[in-house]
Amino acid sequence: MRRLAAVALCSAAAVAAGCGSGGDEPPAGGGTLIDAEDQIPPILNVMLADGATVPAQRILSNVLQNLLTADDSGAYTPQLAAEVPGGDDVREGPLRVTFRLRPEASWSDGRPVTSADVVFTWRTMTDPANQVASRAGWEEIRAIRPGVTATGERCPRATCFTVAFRGDYAPWRDVFSVASGAYVLPRHALAGEDFNTAWNEGGVLGSGPFTLTGYTPRQRAVLQRDPEWWGTEEAGGGPFIDRLVFTFYDGPAAAIAALREGEAQIVSPGPDPALFRRAARIEGVELQSVPSLFFEHIALNTAAGPLRDARVRRALALAIDRKQITEVLLDGTVEPLQSIVRPQQLGHTPAFERYGHDPGAAAGLLERAGWRRGADGVFARGGRPLEIRLVYPNEGDLRRTTARLIAEQAAAAGIRVVPRGQSSDRLYGETLGAGSFDAAMFATGGPVDPSVTAVLASDAVPSEENGFAGQNVYRWTEPAADRLMRLSDRQVDDEARTATLARLQDLIAEQVPLIPLYQQPNTVAHVAALEGVRQNPTQAEVFWNSGVWSLG
Repeated sequence: MRRLAAVALCSAAAVAAGCGSGGDEPPAGGGTLIDAEDQIPPILNVMLADGATVPAQRILSNVLQNLLTADDSGAYTPQLAAEVPGGDDVREGPLRVTFRLRPEASWSDGRPVTSADVVFTWRTMTDPANQVASRAGWEEIRAIRPGVTATGERCPRATCFTVAFRGDYAPWRDVFSVASGAYVLPRHALAGEDFNTAWNEGGVLGSGPFTLTGYTPRQRAVLQRDPEWWGTEEAGGGPFIDRLVFTFYDGPAAAIAALREGEAQIVSPGPDPALFRRAARIEGVELQSVPSLFFEHIALNTAAGPLRDARVRRALALAIDRKQITEVLLDGTVEPLQSIVRPQQLGHTPAFERYGHDPGAAAGLLERAGWRRGADGVFARGGRPLEIRLVYPNEGDLRRTTARLIAEQAAAAGIRVVPRGQSSDRLYGETLGAGSFDAAMFATGGPVDPSVTAVLASDAVPSEENGFAGQNVYRWTEPAADRLMRLSDRQVDDEARTATLARLQDLIAEQVPLIPLYQQPNTVAHVAALEGVRQNPTQAEVFWNSGVWSLG
């Protein structure tokens, strides 16, 4: 289906910025690289609930940075930090972690990145007035102490600090990693500003290899190389590309067409095999694909309509033939995903294997729940048919076809599923946060760590009380699951944590706040003249090392 590009490993010294394309001489540099995005971000600020989208992440990962990122193997690697903390810099009981910033790290306006910026970021992320995508991990921090190490020794205040957590916290690396979709913020640029609006349509000040110079909502974002970028030495003289232009299209087919017609030089196709084949047939184009932490799923609104009843949710899971979806629509290139925890993460158990396709069992569940099948074959109760509105991003054919197939499968079990496409900016910007849906099919990602607290904890449900911040769009509130999630997050020992995660996954499968469909690959197609690209399996995304890219 696709050709995988061979990649080489970076040296340890070059990992923070990514490694070059090889050879003793640096690339010649210059040129404009146009990226074709197949979805439209509702806003630019990826750290807000309405902005936590893949296109915004791809754009801002070139501009903003965090203490850590993830490389093309999914391993944590330093970015603004001098190294990934270990040894005496990590002390348990409760957890304290010492970070040391690179002394040369600076913002694009020349101001140094300091511990004050990290403190400001923490306070911004925990401010209840800010509608951030997730406060998971940030709220576990008790204090950030500049100028002192985890062992109590003094260190330079501007570049050395210790993060003190309220207890032991296993996913601490993700709090400070681009792989979780978060970045360090510039205190001097944002202090006193409304974070809910300041960066939604531009004005972003970063520390990365590129600066944001233009943003037209629903059309494009324009980035310019920063000739004074602090990381240029480790990037071998990069960034080498003069401009990055992100153009927004109304679907994957249009984005692939832009690549074919020479209107774009890079595109990240979705998991549709037809898109892979289309891209592979373009002369002079290379493809890279890796199993990712993104997965396609159906989010169920457990606070509205018939899906408030777990028995109905179980029946829907039994009615959907996930194996048929992957075999027929995806050419068998992937298998059905059996848990919200992905196979490459710690503690994965295939808890959803219990939901093999069984429309008879689904009908039996509904009958025991008080539903009666009518002459039209659809179950009803109290005079109301069992109807579920399934919304999905309407850019592209794969989800539209999948939704129609799901409707056919559900009908065999007496469940009426009504597919409704929406533009991605409306779905992610309005529908999910407001809870104005029954079921929603879309892809979501997650950090390298297996913690699901940010997406399933009761306090992560978007509400007026928390400014509609939070990623629990399932609106699932289960005290037993909350206890297991918090326990798992505190367990630094992998064996103990694996056991807790197994119990949690079993409970999620029992209650069915979501139905996992399949794990998506992270795929990129680009012109062969573009060198240095190394696809990333995490939310750090393909542009994680754009500082070393060059156009031949």
